[in-house]
Amino acid sequence: MIELPVSVGNRQVFRRIAARIQSILGSPRRVRELQDKLDERNRILSTIAHELRTPLTVMQTTTALLLEEGTGPLTER
Repeated sequence: MIELPVSVGNRQVFRRIAARIQSILGSPRRVRELQDKLDERNRILSTIAHELRTPLTVMQTTTALLLEEGTGPLTER
């Protein structure tokens, strides 16, 4: 690890910043727990989006095909 020269005043500032960050986030274990929850939320949202997108794409394609009369003219039936 490279040590850069830091003045005493800057060290105090860095320590206050580090203490503030730790007070906001909590322990490293808490940070990992929050990251795990965020990952789980993202996985769930991704699954939901996929499950909704698939049938919507089929409906959109079918509707476009029917409107273009690609399968022949539409009847009243």
